[in-house]
Amino acid sequence: MSDVVSKLSEKVSHKFGDKVTQHIEVQEGDSDNKMRMRQIAASSMLAYAEVSDAVAQGYFEVVQAGKEEGQAYAEKKYGENAKETVRHAT
Repeated sequence: MSDVVSKLSEKVSHKFGDKVTQHIEVQEGDSDNKMRMRQIAASSMLAYAEVSDAVAQGYFEVVQAGKEEGQAYAEKKYGENAKETVRHAT
């Protein structure tokens, strides 16, 4: 990922995070019901983040394995140069 994309993604993430935090953070003066709802929302957001991280890691592992398998196939069938070509292409 390029530096520009990383920086933009980080800025958007922080902006979004700040806005979400304002709405799910328990505040003084909240009723019991509102406080519970904010806690449930915070727990749900945390759970979603954990699942998203796990899915992203799983996706990365599958892509990496696919690249390695493609390189191994190209090397076995066509030789070392083909393996290097596949490595650079993927």
